[in-house]
Amino acid sequence: MEKITAEKARELIKKIFENDELFFNKEFDHHFDELKADMQHDFIDWCKEVEQGNIPHTPITHKRYRDWILFIDKKADKRVLIVKVKNQAFIEVHLSGHKYYDDQRKRFGIKRGSRYY
Repeated sequence: MEKITAEKARELIKKIFENDELFFNKEFDHHFDELKADMQHDFIDWCKEVEQGNIPHTPITHKRYRDWILFIDKKADKRVLIVKVKNQAFIEVHLSGHKYYDDQRKRFGIKRGSRYY
């Protein structure tokens, strides 16, 4: 199995989600290139499953984003977030590490801050 370039992955994902204006986070290319070839192909296949409605979504609780839904996957040390507007288009794809992932989950209101007692 051959590796896929990040540029090619972006093209494939835009085609899967039928949105040429799909937003990708700025670290997407770096993190995609770090994935092994089989994980890259799994990522693309997972995007297809999301688009076909075969992956459960997480509702976003933040009132600013209440019309959005979120799909989450964990690939080794990478985290994937795909955002869709309810009954409309997929609009964002995020691939990054744990800190960025946690920050985005806080942004969408699905992660609470950690407390140490």
